[in-house]
Amino acid sequence: MKTAVITMLVFAVAWTLAYVLFIRHWLMQYAVTAGVIARIEAAEGSLWGKIKLWFEGKKALIVAFLMSGLGAMKSAADSTVKTVAGLQPTDLDPLKDQGVWHAFFSDGIVLKIMSGLALVAGLLAIRGHLTAAKIEPAKIDPATVDPSTTAK
Repeated sequence: MKTAVITMLVFAVAWTLAYVLFIRHWLMQYAVTAGVIARIEAAEGSLWGKIKLWFEGKKALIVAFLMSGLGAMKSAADSTVKTVAGLQPTDLDPLKDQGVWHAFFSDGIVLKIMSGLALVAGLLAIRGHLTAAKIEPAKIDPATVDPSTTAK
């Protein structure tokens, strides 16, 4: 039971630190760079349009947070179930992870690894969106463009 509390505490601290140190800053940079704030203000009458624009650049982060949270919750649930008296070892078989990591680590460690990987994936996705938004399109010299290949 103590392990479950520690697992959820580590999950909350890791995501809070990641948000304060990286995610918030990168999301603000992305919103400014990609013009999200101006586009939200321009979508006056469309609530659905504002919601879609608000989620721009955040979808991968939300999925990573949910994956990480579900992994941490499953790890916490597993350790809680193990503390309940009267259960047989075979009762826990459906809860065991059968992934690649399972061959090398115990179930609790596997879930913690997967939760950490989800956090890293979310950070990398946000950083990738920000980097892509900052890339300026290549300048095309009109003198080098073949007029027969351009649209009329």
